[in-house]
Amino acid sequence: MEKIMSVRQLCDEITSITFSSRYMAAEAKPGQFIAVKCGNNSMDAMLRRPVSICRADRWSNEITVVFQVKGKGTKLLAETAETGSYIDYIGPLVNSFKSPPAGAKIAVVGGGLGIFPLLFLLEEIRSTRKDIKADAYLGFRKNDSVILREEFTKAADNIYISTDDGSCGRKGFVTDICLPVIDAGSYDIIYTCGPQAMMKCVSKAAEKSGSECYVSLEQRMGCGIGACLACACRIAVRPAEGSSQAADGGGWEYKHVCRDGPVFRSRDVVWDKTEES
Repeated sequence: MEKIMSVRQLCDEITSITFSSRYMAAEAKPGQFIAVKCGNNSMDAMLRRPVSICRADRWSNEITVVFQVKGKGTKLLAETAETGSYIDYIGPLVNSFKSPPAGAKIAVVGGGLGIFPLLFLLEEIRSTRKDIKADAYLGFRKNDSVILREEFTKAADNIYISTDDGSCGRKGFVTDICLPVIDAGSYDIIYTCGPQAMMKCVSKAAEKSGSECYVSLEQRMGCGIGACLACACRIAVRPAEGSSQAADGGGWEYKHVCRDGPVFRSRDVVWDKTEES
């Protein structure tokens, strides 16, 4: 458990919690998450909720996590979290985004809640890698839901925003902005998180253009340790060259976002099968 330093309402139903943790500030990596206990009573919400790590200040030892109120657990967390109280969590959990090579040009593509781990990634790169050029493509529903714009502007070389209704930035989906640039082969690596349909489009475009791409899958989690199938996704099995399976491209196997993810190489995700699971 760690002490909460501040609680902010970023917009309707989206809350950020900043807490102090020397261990987390040292160990957390972009793309990882924490599993938070919600409510003060163990029977309030028995399962911990996954929450994205949005920022990690290595100097002040402060960690910021962000979540949306979607059900009983996150509602309890939003209602009980307050400055001076404590957050009960496990983390940082599982894998992270791959660091870009020297001199790379990268893009982050985020939609809705998917923008939070991408901000952590950009701020981490900006603080340690002056040789990286980064563009940020962010999609929101409307102007009132546009958040962390100033933070992304500082962390990226260029920022492009879209809203469904055109009340801020370009009208339409974020893919309307980024896909033409990705198709042109403008980026060495693309990082994306958000709605699955958006990530699938970005993944296909990256594969076609020859860009490397990493996705952070957002799946509902049950046990949080890989024992159940709540967060199962289907990941391609790459057979060894020259093996009997190489001719047909191999198959796929179940992986769990809570244990094996949340970050995967986009070309390994079996998108059609993942949508069915």
